[in-house]
Amino acid sequence: MESHLENLTIGAFAKAAGVHVETIRFYQRKSLLVEPKRPYGSIRRYGAADVARVKFVKAAQRLGFSLASMKSGNC
Repeated sequence: MESHLENLTIGAFAKAAGVHVETIRFYQRKSLLVEPKRPYGSIRRYGAADVARVKFVKAAQRLGFSLASMKSGNC
């Protein structure tokens, strides 16, 4: 992936992945996406691997897989 996809805020991450910010938060609540640690006094940052994971989940959904079959440990 390209280097401009590193160190993304949640808004930039959502845009790069082609989803809404609430989709990112939903995937985190469902354990489909790991929530990155927040450095002291800073905001969470996401990278190219996170973008690729969300794109993978969305592609799997289009193929008919359910979110329940895509938990973090299963993909």
